[in-house]
Amino acid sequence: MKPKEKFSFKKKGAAGTQKKEEHKSDEAKKEKSAEADAEEFWKKIKGLEGLKGEQKTLLESDLDPNYKLVGLVDCEINLNGKLKALWIKNCTNCKINIGPVEGAVFVDSCSDSTLNFICHQVFVC
Repeated sequence: MKPKEKFSFKKKGAAGTQKKEEHKSDEAKKEKSAEADAEEFWKKIKGLEGLKGEQKTLLESDLDPNYKLVGLVDCEINLNGKLKALWIKNCTNCKINIGPVEGAVFVDSCSDSTLNFICHQVFVC
């Protein structure tokens, strides 16, 4: 009867490094895919973008359940209708009045603006 060979990590060490590299590349692919999905989702959301010095009043028939207000400057916006979610981003010196929002309102990079709304959650960045 022969004694068993001594246990060694030599063979597994090289394979383990390769698995770690594969895992890192899989994570990078997932991250890129998530970014692409988020960008595609953002493009699908209807809303007002890049307006300057305008006054707009939109009724519920003009609104989608998810709506965005992006890059508004010196505007007065009235959204008279029920929304599920709303994104307000990069608005400067605006007055924004919004009907009830069932879900969340996301506010990002807004300055010198007045926002009036009722919602379930508010996220401010």
